[in-house]
Amino acid sequence: MRALHYLPYRGGHRSELDGSGFFFAQDGKFNPLAELIASINAFDQDLKLTDLKLHPQCAFPERFRLLRDTFQLKIQEVECPLFKKFLNRFQEPTGLTLVFSSAYPNNPASMFGHSFLKIRSKRTNALLDTGVNFAAWTPPDSNLLAFMYMGVFGGYRGIWSTEPYYKKVNEYINSESRDLWEYDLNLTAIETNRLIGHLWELEINSHFKYYFFDKNCSYQILRAIEAVRTDWNITQHRIYVIPGETIKQVNAFPGIVREVHFRPSLFHQLQLRYGLLSRTELRNYQKLIRPQSENDLKNQFSPEVLDTGLLSMLYLKAKKKKNWSEEDQKIENNLLLLRSRDPQKTPEAQIPNRLLRSQPDLGHDSYSVHTSLGSLDSQTDTMAEPRGIGRIKIRSAYHDLLGSDLGYSPFSEIEFPWIELQLDQKTIKIQELGLISSTSLFPLNHFNRSPSWRLRWAFETEKGLECQDCLVGSFEGGYGLSLGGATHRLYSLGISRAEAHSRLPRGYRLRPGIESGWLWNPFAPYKIRLLGRILWNSKNWNLNARDYEFRVEHSFALARNQELRQATILNYDHSLNRPDWFEIRFEWISYFR
Repeated sequence: MRALHYLPYRGGHRSELDGSGFFFAQDGKFNPLAELIASINAFDQDLKLTDLKLHPQCAFPERFRLLRDTFQLKIQEVECPLFKKFLNRFQEPTGLTLVFSSAYPNNPASMFGHSFLKIRSKRTNALLDTGVNFAAWTPPDSNLLAFMYMGVFGGYRGIWSTEPYYKKVNEYINSESRDLWEYDLNLTAIETNRLIGHLWELEINSHFKYYFFDKNCSYQILRAIEAVRTDWNITQHRIYVIPGETIKQVNAFPGIVREVHFRPSLFHQLQLRYGLLSRTELRNYQKLIRPQSENDLKNQFSPEVLDTGLLSMLYLKAKKKKNWSEEDQKIENNLLLLRSRDPQKTPEAQIPNRLLRSQPDLGHDSYSVHTSLGSLDSQTDTMAEPRGIGRIKIRSAYHDLLGSDLGYSPFSEIEFPWIELQLDQKTIKIQELGLISSTSLFPLNHFNRSPSWRLRWAFETEKGLECQDCLVGSFEGGYGLSLGGATHRLYSLGISRAEAHSRLPRGYRLRPGIESGWLWNPFAPYKIRLLGRILWNSKNWNLNARDYEFRVEHSFALARNQELRQATILNYDHSLNRPDWFEIRFEWISYFR
């Protein structure tokens, strides 16, 4: 059943394959028994299948092997030169590796990461192994709206592709500066060969529609693995499939993962090298990559400085791409020339724990329940005294700025969707209904000038609207910069916020503002955030029509999936010259899959 990707469907079964070429029986997509009988009959016939005019045994080598071995079929086997040529491309496979690539820094489309396969072989250099990828084929002229619509509703066709692994490494580590985590799986050489045969018959006979949220790269490659390891159940999911979550899913089964390897991105390699240079070497490094005269290049440079300079130029070339100038190329050529004169190797830089902590299977799970108790004192209430409140928030995914960074990119946030209910004086109301919130605080440094940003779309109770039940639609964008290192971020964002509700003048209002904050992660389980925020009401551009928000928040991870938080929040209305509301709350968070 798994070899044909059948799943239970309305009391029967249905194959997930969307192309008709995978089935011999007319109703093979929905009728496994009819497909079984038709397949056995077809393997003994001289049919010409696919554009390659292949015999059924050559078009479906893995299905043929499975049926032949299971039913002891006495069918004369045929030669399959094209399939053999395809197998030879993998150079005697020895095993399978599941590869996870971290997010492309500052790229929202890649914030969930990506996964693909590496077929290990007897080659002495692992970079010469073969990478297997599954991705949506998108036309080059596709615009963003079409891309989102087609991706969500399965308008694209999923394509399998193979490439030498060094090309995949170059694409992810060098061109996109993404870390790679390699999970060696316990597949034997025979099972790996069977998987290759299965991938062959998937690609040449049929196709899958590609859905961004569930039937995506991570899902289909795990389903292919399940087809040859029928005792593994590694594709369970509720709503969506996030690459990092599938890595956790695979690790949750004992004995599947044999070993884990880490390949740091070019950016992290450069950071490591740069951090090891002495002050003198740093000065020499500057002379190398920004020479002011020919004399700057006549100094004696250490191998460490030269290698750091070469990494720097490689990183710059990946960022500039088409804007790589002749001057840049000249500097790089000089560096290569200088390095070629000194054969001495630089010692390998040790990978620090802060990078190893981003191993994706170590992170908390995706779904979460936030339960909080606290006190709220609001001037817009009819009640004069502070009152106790309780809240419960259910979030589908994924990670926020205060969450433990173990297993995640530090100081990153992407949440969707969530609902928060407030229990207040025996009444329950929706406090917040969020669709998506994403924040990237990528710090400015010597190598990077990328901005920080935020996008947030939600419906939320606006406490300053003198309405207890008004659920205001809001869309917020932020753009600014961040500074910091491995354990902290200091950031400032210019905010543009649009709100819509019938109680607002004209039914909407625009609120420009500024938000500044400081996040500190002094030791692994603990984080603190200080935040200050000003929002103006743009009506008549009255600068007095503004309010301030101040927050102090603490977060402590008690275990991988348990977290305790405390928040103190003050909102001050400048035009009324008084605090608008003041809240203290304690929050317990449980993550689960």
